[in-house]
Amino acid sequence: MLIRVAILLTLCSMLLISCSVSKETIESQSLQYPMSVNVSLYRSDSIKPQPELIDVISDAKLLETATKEIQNADPNATIPMAEKINSISYLQFSYKTEGINTRTEDYMYVSDMNGNYFIKRFKMMTQYSFDNYNTSEKELLLQNIGYNDWKPLSSPLLNLTSPAR
Repeated sequence: MLIRVAILLTLCSMLLISCSVSKETIESQSLQYPMSVNVSLYRSDSIKPQPELIDVISDAKLLETATKEIQNADPNATIPMAEKINSISYLQFSYKTEGINTRTEDYMYVSDMNGNYFIKRFKMMTQYSFDNYNTSEKELLLQNIGYNDWKPLSSPLLNLTSPAR
């Protein structure tokens, strides 16, 4: 009888420990910041497939600041039509746990000719990649992503500057 009680107590203890670990894991994931971001730019002056990878940023403080700015932005903005958009970038944030890539988040990031910046989360698919990128592809890309529900940003995100349209 004593052995059964000891086994039951051991099983209950293990169950409680495993439940508390999963709760901590869920909480730590919600507070986690990305480890890196791949920055790709849609460029009309390049012979490479678009979007073209132009930078990988892994500065922890910069990524934390960017993540907080995205989370705090109000998603009620409508971006201007394609002809008023100055640049379009694709940002892929990578989250890692214990060195293993656990998830990614895709964002489209645009700036307009008036110096405004907008970001929108989306799912990257092949329809957003182009062999050649020009004005008609820019219009198609923005139509597919949608002109509504963008988050306006108060300043350039990650200090990105766009060398080409």
